[in-house]
Amino acid sequence: MALVGTTGKSITFNLTTPDGRTDLFPRAEIYHPSTGFIIGIPMTHQAKGIFRATHTCGAPETYVVFYGVYTDAGFTTPFLGYSNVSDDLIVEEIDLLDVRQSIGRLANTR
Repeated sequence: MALVGTTGKSITFNLTTPDGRTDLFPRAEIYHPSTGFIIGIPMTHQAKGIFRATHTCGAPETYVVFYGVYTDAGFTTPFLGYSNVSDDLIVEEIDLLDVRQSIGRLANTR
C-alpha cells in the first residue's frame, strides 16, 4: 500500500497485530531507498492490538516504512512471530487534495 504525505504535515502510521497482542513493541521505521534508515518512531497501543504513530513529513521523496515489531521497549530483539509489513511513503511538496478542493471551490463560485 502507498501512503501519501505532504512536506511539513503530519502523517499517521497504523499497525494491527494479527492476533490482537498488546504486549509487543512496534515502531514505524522510515528508510530512504538509497541512504537507508532515517528514523524509528515508537507506536502507541490504541485498542485490541491496534498501534499508531504520527510523524511530520520531510523532504519530497518516496520512502519505505517498515513496521518492526520487537519484544522489548528498547527495540533490540525483533519479534519473529509475524510476517514483515511495509508501506511506500510518497511525500509531496504540496497537498494535491488541498489543490483539488480549492479548484472545486473556485469552480463553484462562477
